[in-house]
Amino acid sequence: MSADTLQPARNEGRRRARRYELCLRLRYAIMRHEVAPITGVGESVNLSISGLLFRGETRFRTGDSLVAVLDWPVTTPDHEPLLLVLTGYI
Repeated sequence: MSADTLQPARNEGRRRARRYELCLRLRYAIMRHEVAPITGVGESVNLSISGLLFRGETRFRTGDSLVAVLDWPVTTPDHEPLLLVLTGYI
């Protein structure tokens, strides 16, 4: 996959950055104050420089802290898998 093959997501609306449809497997952990991390798996819907939309197994709350690890579709020159690690808030 190259940057040339990524397609802008439909209905971008008033987003700060262009989103690209990208369906990738991901794992995530949600950190809530004074609670053990909640982990799950899901898949991305779209991605931009400033945001990620994904489907997961967990009910999220506004303010949850999130770490998501996406299985990136390209490998290193040595054919090792690449992971994209994202952090942010719901």
